[in-house]
Amino acid sequence: MQNILFLMPAEYLVPFAKEALRDFPDISVRHSQTQRVLHELSGYISKGVEIICARGGISYVLNQAQTDVSVVDIQVTTVEVINAITEAKLHGRNIAAPAHATMGIGLEVLAPVIGGSVLQYEVRYNQDYDAAVRKAVAEGAEVIVGGALACAAAKRQDVPHSVLQFAKESLLQAAKDARRLLEALEAESATRDLLLVALDTSHDGVITTDAANTMT
Repeated sequence: MQNILFLMPAEYLVPFAKEALRDFPDISVRHSQTQRVLHELSGYISKGVEIICARGGISYVLNQAQTDVSVVDIQVTTVEVINAITEAKLHGRNIAAPAHATMGIGLEVLAPVIGGSVLQYEVRYNQDYDAAVRKAVAEGAEVIVGGALACAAAKRQDVPHSVLQFAKESLLQAAKDARRLLEALEAESATRDLLLVALDTSHDGVITTDAANTMT
């Protein structure tokens, strides 16, 4: 497995992400969910993964766990929001967006544009998306906009929904950010290794430098 791993919240997103990232041979893509990602993490680490790119609940769980793996958030792009809203308008103008707080969808600002209401319902880790959808519908929502988990909950309740699809642009940006982070981590590791070698070979653990800051 490569050093950088993308975790998609739904199986159907894996082929799309692999195609979008085909020019990044150092990146692998897998499917995972918030409930199991920490159980899978040790396996990823043992295979050399240093950076995980994810969104929403998966990203939140990994950040809260404070593991040795660095996490890059896959940001929600304007393209994703516009596409989801455009599809949602076919079902109604009162839109609800159950989403994890870390996703930062920001759909509320689009209410004047669509001539209706857009309310975001914050769903925390391990909370029930089905309950959030039921609450939204009870408060007048005609259509649900959100990620894979939110739309799956809407589908179970026969509520119209529009999936906030991952855009190719968001995946590519996250890949570039992950590569830059990996380069920084590797440079930091090389510097640390050099200092350890210098300390091991120095007298009394003292490192001296000349006027050009070169170790002597």
